[in-house]
Amino acid sequence: MKRILCLIFVVLLAGCGKQAEETTETTVEQTTEPTTESVTETVEAFSVSTVEAVDSPEAFLDFDVFVDVPKDSESVSYSVLNGDAAQIDFIYAETQYTLRASHNYTGLAYDVDEEYKEVMDSIENSSRKVTVRTTVGDRMVAEWTGDDGTCFALISQQPVEKDAFTEICTWIAFPE
Repeated sequence: MKRILCLIFVVLLAGCGKQAEETTETTVEQTTEPTTESVTETVEAFSVSTVEAVDSPEAFLDFDVFVDVPKDSESVSYSVLNGDAAQIDFIYAETQYTLRASHNYTGLAYDVDEEYKEVMDSIENSSRKVTVRTTVGDRMVAEWTGDDGTCFALISQQPVEKDAFTEICTWIAFPE
């Protein structure tokens, strides 16, 4: 993909008989485009190719991930994605959530198919900062990195009130 983009770039520059000012504008536009492609490739790199259902969060210990959900959760199911990412789907306080964790991936909220509102929030203490975003459909997404480098994402699968989301997010992200 990078070779194709470079080839297109070279062809465009070679065939460009414009003034220096126009060439500079074209170069800036072309520089921005590969950057967008790079971001897209990074997100696509975590597409799920294998999903293995497991019985408990102890299965995540095989790849050094420690994560679970509140005891009051209902309809809890555990899965291993791509052999090294944990996923727990559950219902808490009548809202469906997905919790993911992995040492090898960032962008674990890759499959949120709604645009985010511009407003971002955070929950933090002296050791950790959780970034919280809201989609235009009022779903909420939180992402953070644990002390051991594990990346986490908590995603509400339906609209949820901010206070309710903050409560469960705080319970999971700040277990101390």
